[in-house]
Amino acid sequence: FWGSLVALGVVGACTGMFAVPLTTLLQSRPPLGFRGRTIATQNLLNWIGITVAGAFYQGISLLFDRLRFPPSYQFAICGIIVLGILLLYH
Repeated sequence: FWGSLVALGVVGACTGMFAVPLTTLLQSRPPLGFRGRTIATQNLLNWIGITVAGAFYQGISLLFDRLRFPPSYQFAICGIIVLGILLLYH
């Protein structure tokens, strides 16, 4: 349990170190007339991503329950997907 709390805290801190500079960049680059639209679009895409991720995780969870796979396989599949995205953008 305590190791999970530490890992979750580290992941949250690293996410903040990535998200805050990215948000700052996206807010400072557009021309003055488009800054509000850019921020609104960014927020909309953030919420769409959160919704899609939740639906994807729920779908994987239901599939694994029906196939009687252990919950640890869900984390493995998510890790493989993230690794694929990492290699794609690297």
